[in-house]
Amino acid sequence: MKAVLRRLIRFGAVGVIAFAVDAGSLWVAVNHLGLGLYSGRALSFVLAATVAWYLNRRFTFGDRGSHGRGHRQWALYLLASLTGAVANVGTYALLVAFLAPFARTPTLAVAAGSIAGMLVNFNAYSRFVFRRPPMA
Repeated sequence: MKAVLRRLIRFGAVGVIAFAVDAGSLWVAVNHLGLGLYSGRALSFVLAATVAWYLNRRFTFGDRGSHGRGHRQWALYLLASLTGAVANVGTYALLVAFLAPFARTPTLAVAAGSIAGMLVNFNAYSRFVFRRPPMA
């Protein structure tokens, strides 16, 4: 249990860094590269996801021997990230649609969605992207 908690804390730290990359690169894309809000967001998502994949590969799940299969693993990571995005946005949408306190304070729904997405992503990454190596 301690190992899972340590891994989850590392995962959260990587998420904070990825958020900074996401927000910062979106700002640069819109304000300096002339991209629109959606094309800039697509670019910032890919950049942030790539940074998060690399840091999770080395820092969070580095003990799992995931140093090979880079391109395939990166593609799986992006695919798994979409499941977390669905959980994030879905949780947000359900809360603001059906529970008045969340509709009045949508940042609470954003927080709940973020937690749901984080847990889904952590599970998907642990099971499918950064799997334990097979026993010898």
